[in-house]
Amino acid sequence: MTNTDKEYILRRLAWNGNLQGVKKLIKEGVNPFAKDKECWFKNQTALQVAKLAGHHKIVLYLESLKKQSNVSI
Repeated sequence: MTNTDKEYILRRLAWNGNLQGVKKLIKEGVNPFAKDKECWFKNQTALQVAKLAGHHKIVLYLESLKKQSNVSI
């Protein structure tokens, strides 16, 4: 499985509200700030997808990572 595949799965988990799955993939090294370039979530990060789906706990978790890494999305 490629990194792009794992990043897509991360966005799907964020969309579905699976916080534990999101944490697991990030712990495995998947980039939570990567934007989808080809699929249904085109140009969206996991954080943006979680916001669209209304999954507040995932949003808070990903925003905390964003602050820790000083990433601009």
